[in-house]
Amino acid sequence: MNLLIYTANFAPLRGGIETFVASLAGGLSSPATSVKVVTRTPDSDNSDEGRTYEVIRNPSVVRFARAIGWADIVQISGPALLPMIICCVMQKQFVVEHHGFQTVCPNGQLMDNRTQSPCPGYFMTAQHRQCLRCNASAGRIHSLKLWSLTFLRRFGCGFATANITPTYWLSDIIGLNRTFTIHHGLEQPLPASRRVENASSPNLVFLGRLVCTKGVSVLLRALDLLRNETNRPVHVNIIGDGPERARLEQQCRLLKLTDSVKFWGELEQGKLDQLLGEASAVVMPSLAGEVFGLVAAECMLHGLVVIASDIGALREVVGETGILFKTGDSKDLARCLKQIANHPESTRELGRQAKQRATKLFDYLSMVNRHLAIYRKCVGDATEDWRQHGYE
Repeated sequence: MNLLIYTANFAPLRGGIETFVASLAGGLSSPATSVKVVTRTPDSDNSDEGRTYEVIRNPSVVRFARAIGWADIVQISGPALLPMIICCVMQKQFVVEHHGFQTVCPNGQLMDNRTQSPCPGYFMTAQHRQCLRCNASAGRIHSLKLWSLTFLRRFGCGFATANITPTYWLSDIIGLNRTFTIHHGLEQPLPASRRVENASSPNLVFLGRLVCTKGVSVLLRALDLLRNETNRPVHVNIIGDGPERARLEQQCRLLKLTDSVKFWGELEQGKLDQLLGEASAVVMPSLAGEVFGLVAAECMLHGLVVIASDIGALREVVGETGILFKTGDSKDLARCLKQIANHPESTRELGRQAKQRATKLFDYLSMVNRHLAIYRKCVGDATEDWRQHGYE
């Protein structure tokens, strides 16, 4: 079988989608399945060397069409219009893997930009004036364009042989036909590192891009509230970079939290492993935009408790092994942080349970095989593994 995977963003860029596509392509590549990846991302550091599949970067439309013609089936990461149009014209079967909300929200984040809070679902409830107002800060024409493209993307996904989501929650949100849920798989356990079991104060970690949807501002406000409520200081390592970093560092200074909060920026894997190994828990105060929470799953495999906002995707990933708080509520988050500070033993037990959950639910081979079962079914190679993986 010839499989073509299209993704706008790919290595050497770093992020959840890039990591997922590289992991899936590597797992699917075999003597029985030839894989090619098409991307708009240029290669700046020879990152394609040693891959078991071909990567086609910045192809012309003609070369892109030829690659689609070569494929038995095409997987599209996100509802990208051009590959969907080419597949329809060439009568090629395609699968859309959803990594965002582009078919139900014009800004793709399911977030109300005016209030910086989760969107209640304006587009799907036909409150289109609210959608246009939500993105109007970038200009009326731009807002109208985003709104129009949402209709087109949703229409295009109706022609997909299958739509794949990483959580059941997202499947319910997008409401498309022929939808299958496959949790992301973790390719290998994170390296073991020394855990500081008797630390004098809790060490927390935030790991992700510093953008408004990640809710780091909520975390800083929670730390400010917590300061006078516990006799054990709480230290936070903020790992990652992004356009919000300068504003967040300023907020940290204004709240006088510089002694307890450190911004690390992007880190090499060795230093990242060290900080995770010394952490008591990881905090994910996301306001919107989460469809799975790869960081949560990876940290759970590391034996860390995840303190997360109660967004549906994060709730599904962490289950009962995590600590949830009301989205955007810094006071409720402060309560959770206080729990971590005052009950270290129960925190460690939750971490052990989190590792067990991640090992069971986010199995890498299961993810690869379930994708393969869908592809085979789509191209008419209906094998017994279709039923083995719970498909009807």
